[in-house]
Amino acid sequence: TPYMAAIIAHENMSVYAYVSIVEAALKLVIVFVLRVLPYDKLIVYGLLMLAVAVINTSLYRLYCKRHYEECRFRLVWDRAMFREIFSYSGWNLFGSCVGVFKNQLVNILLNQFFGPAVNAARAVAMQVNAAVTSFSSNFSTAAQPQIVKTYAAEQKDECLNLVFKSSKFTYYLMYVFALPLILEMPYVLKIWLKNPPESAELFTILVLIDAVITSISTPLMSLTQATGKIKLYQSVVGGILLLNLPVSYIVLRFGMPAYSVMVVAIVISIVATIARLFIIKKLTDFSIKAFFVKTITPIILVSVLSSAAPILVRHFLPDNFLGFTVIVILSVACTCVCILFVGMSGSERKSVLERFLRHA
Repeated sequence: TPYMAAIIAHENMSVYAYVSIVEAALKLVIVFVLRVLPYDKLIVYGLLMLAVAVINTSLYRLYCKRHYEECRFRLVWDRAMFREIFSYSGWNLFGSCVGVFKNQLVNILLNQFFGPAVNAARAVAMQVNAAVTSFSSNFSTAAQPQIVKTYAAEQKDECLNLVFKSSKFTYYLMYVFALPLILEMPYVLKIWLKNPPESAELFTILVLIDAVITSISTPLMSLTQATGKIKLYQSVVGGILLLNLPVSYIVLRFGMPAYSVMVVAIVISIVATIARLFIIKKLTDFSIKAFFVKTITPIILVSVLSSAAPILVRHFLPDNFLGFTVIVILSVACTCVCILFVGMSGSERKSVLERFLRHA
């Protein structure tokens, strides 16, 4: 993690991209290797994934050691620094644990109430979510150093504008993939799994909606991290996210269906996003009104306008490859057009078009 952080801080995103490509390629190789090895495939899979992690870490460490002086090992004793680091990392650890508890404890609840078949459906949903989220997370990772640098340099207006834009474009990147998947989920799951678990379709759609909503908050988290004052943020937002477990339990005890836990997660994600805004306002000069005007309003307009035509056309198309292709092309085209002419300001649109024409 420190080596990845160093690369991102130096904004050497090409290195980050190359190592990620190597990691993805090695994981793909594992799939083919498992087919020919005669040993217990689960154990072999675990060992090979460990090997990929070691290679990945070694590449980051080797690059950082050669290129960044601060990444070379030396003994240090600084109690004040240790205290600051442990406090910061401790609250981050709490936030990470909340994310794990939010997902895994709900899995245990679903298993208790409905059995492993529903767990399988949710597992499929989480896999699709991870694949889609990776696109937007790479964008937000690239924006994070700039947010931290502008905040540290006390460039208030530039920092806030960067947060507004990053939140907006992180959402757009998620949405451009999520919309066609949501509309064509039955066909996608049938092609991917042939016989998908019952409820997998609805679970996946709800998980994607939750992920799209949460994507707005990623740059907000970066701004909070930049302040270094994360105790209030992690305790309040973490506490809200932990409500997933008791609320889901209550809902299931009242006899609600399995997918209701995902509806609970969506509602709590919205509440957590609102809480983030007020906490960041307390920590910085963040303007909630400006965030709604510059980020939330364009997001709502793009979402409503771009989905209208694909939803309407979907009802008249067959559930086959032709229908799937038409919906994907139409969804992406409508989303991109709406983003360009509705979801961007004049200066943003001009910048995007200039970059596109320069590389065309």
